[in-house]
Amino acid sequence: MAKPRIFISSTCFDLNDIRSELTSFLETYNFEVLNSQLANFGVSPDLHSHTACLEQVNNADYFIVIIGKRRGGTYIASEQSITNEEYKLAVKRGIPIMIFVDKMVDNSLVLYKKNPTMNFSTIVDDKRIFHFVEYIKSSSSNNWIFQYENINDVKNVIKSQFSYYLLLFSQNIIKKKEKEK
Repeated sequence: MAKPRIFISSTCFDLNDIRSELTSFLETYNFEVLNSQLANFGVSPDLHSHTACLEQVNNADYFIVIIGKRRGGTYIASEQSITNEEYKLAVKRGIPIMIFVDKMVDNSLVLYKKNPTMNFSTIVDDKRIFHFVEYIKSSSSNNWIFQYENINDVKNVIKSQFSYYLLLFSQNIIKKKEKEK
C-alpha cells in the first residue's frame, strides 16, 4: 500500500533534533517522510542538492515547514533561501502545508517591522527570516502560522490538523455520494 509522503522543510543544523523526532513521530503514523537528512532521501546524482530538494517537494503529498532562528543556505538560482524556494513550490503545487515558526521569532516580527535597523542577532542570524515569515503571512492562502516552542507543540498541531483533514475528506465523500443520488 502506498504511503502519503510528507516533506519536512527547515534549516538542518539548528533544527536537527526537531527534524529527527518529527520524522520518527510521523513514521509511527505510517507516513513516508521526505527528510534530506535521511539516507533514504532520493537524490539524483547529476543534481545540485538544492535542486534535489525541490525535486522531492514535487514528490510530496504534504509539506511541513519549520522556521527557526537560522536562515540557512541561499538557493542557487535566486537570493531566497532554499527553505523559501521549497515553500513556494509547495504553494504552487497546491499541496496541504503546515507552517511552524519559532515563537520568539514570530513575536519579534512586530518589533522588527517598527524598527528594522535594530540589532536582532540574539533572535535571528539573518533579518531575512523576518521577511520570509512576513511573506508567508501576506500570502492569500497557505499563510496560517503555528508558533512553537518545542517539538511537542509541533506534534500536537500536526495531530489536530490531520484529524481535521480526515474530517474534510469524509465530508467530501458524503457530499459526493449525495450528489450521485
